[in-house]
Order: sequence, then structure tokens, then C-alpha cells
Amino acid sequence: MKIFKSVAKFIIARATPHIPWARFPLGSREFIFEQLYRRRGPWLTLSELARECGVSGFSIRGDYGFILGSSADRGIVQIYAESGQWAERANRTFVDFFAGRAGTYVDVGANIGLTTIPVAQNPKVRCIALEPEPSNYEFLVANVARNCTHGNVSTRQVAAFSRRGSLDLELAPENLGDHRIRLGRGANRMGEDQRPTVKIDALPLDEIVGPVEGPLAVKIDTQGAEPFVIQGGQATLKQAELIVMEFCPYMIGRMGGDPETIAAFIERNFGSATLAFREAGELESFRQAREVANDLRELATSKRDTLGYYFDVILKK
Repeated sequence: MKIFKSVAKFIIARATPHIPWARFPLGSREFIFEQLYRRRGPWLTLSELARECGVSGFSIRGDYGFILGSSADRGIVQIYAESGQWAERANRTFVDFFAGRAGTYVDVGANIGLTTIPVAQNPKVRCIALEPEPSNYEFLVANVARNCTHGNVSTRQVAAFSRRGSLDLELAPENLGDHRIRLGRGANRMGEDQRPTVKIDALPLDEIVGPVEGPLAVKIDTQGAEPFVIQGGQATLKQAELIVMEFCPYMIGRMGGDPETIAAFIERNFGSATLAFREAGELESFRQAREVANDLRELATSKRDTLGYYFDVILKK
């Protein structure tokens, strides 16, 4: 608590230099500091102090080791700082899949590595981690170097897409796991059209992965670009025995993607599937894949305009 009181003092002094805080009674000052900390919370307080001091990142200790992440991130990095975990359900699914055996794991949308590092602890698994955003990619490379000691992880600063090319990536200001490919000018109900953009390279997944060794598992979390990932990765993805893929009707629709690409792919290539709401939701029982595909078709329409509605689709042969 003492460190955060000091942080609060610093921020107040920098934000309101015209107020003579030193003249306030000590008890009043302590009350103000206490209320600021309680209202804003430790992460936001620390994040604002980092910005004032020119600190761009933190090293955070958690279940996956010491992880470097942006001090501005109020999404993945904040959750890891507060809980020591990220995407624990999906990570456990992949770790269990490869338990005691070799194989290939492809992480499409690896961010800073929290969905690659747990799998890479198995030295028999070849891991391929893809992240297009420059800052996230730098953290990814650093985190892999620090926490993956078996030399079994390769990283690529590229977006998996339906075709080769250069794309615009919208940069989310606070949730640094919410960067999105911009294709035209779709709905902007979250103010996405006001986001700054950066150019990124894109390649079909089939060109990135190449020959697959052993059982294949794939994670796809691309903020609405999942149909395009499937279009460019048919040869690779049909070999997968396990896929965990995010499905967000609003983001898919905004990007102009066709949910039918996902539904048809599931029906053609998988025997069973289930859904789990967001990162922490409980898994439903596995059902026939065609039943889940039909659910996705319905949700793509009924939830198209529902902001913040997304879930994982877990697919098995």
C-alpha cells in the first residue's frame, strides 16, 4: 500500500501543480491518496505513473514465468499482473493435448506469448507463433527467449490471411490484444475508425507453416479475421486434430468476413465441437460438429450488433 500512496502523490502533484498540496493537513492528504488508489486501482495507478516516467513496459511474475508487457495495456498484461494467468482454459487444453508426445502447435495471434509459452514447455512440440503488431512482437520475442529454453519456438511478425499483401492494422489504445485488421470502412460502433493504423505484412497460413510434423493443434485469435485465416490455411487447418478459435459476430461482420466460411469448414473437417464464453467460461459438452456449426450460423446473425460478445469454438476430429 505504501508504494501506491507514493504513486498517488506523484500523479496528483503532476496533474494539478497549481494546487498547494503541501498546505493540506496530513490527514486530508492521506485520505485523498487513499481514495485515489481505491478508486483507480493498483494497475491503473501504476500504469499512469509509468507513462509519466517514460516507462513503456513491465516484467511481471506469473504462472508462465517473468513476462514482459506494455505498461499501457489494460487487457492481457493487466490480467496477467493481477491473476498470474491468461487464457488458462485454452492453455490447459493444448498442454493436455500434447502431454507425453510430440507434435506441432501454431499460435495465430500470439500477442506477447502467453498462449505459446505454456505449450512450449514440452520440448517435443514444435511451436510457431505469429504476431503482426510491432510492439507486441518485440515483447513476444523477448518472452520466448526468456521462458522457452528448449529452442522449439519460431516466431514470425506476420498476419495469417487469405492472401499475400500489406494490410492496415488498427491499434487499440488500451487493450493491446484488440488490434484489428482494417478492410474498408465497416461499422465503427466502438470508434475503431478513429484508431491509428500501422502497415503489417500478411501471408496465407499454408505458406507460413509448411509441412506439419506429428499431431497438429492450432489457436486462432485474430479479432474478426478468422474467416480469412481459414481461407488461406485450408491445407494446414484440415490436418489439425484440435483447434481453438475465437468467434465474435460483431468483429467478423465489421471486417466483411463470411461466418459461413467457418461453419462450412467445421462441418467438412471435424467430428465434434463445443463452445465456451470468453476466456474464462466453462466448456459445454462436446456435440456433433454440424450442430455447433448451425449454432454459429444463428449467432452470427442474432449477435452481429452485440458489442463485447465472443466465445471460443473448440474443434476436435
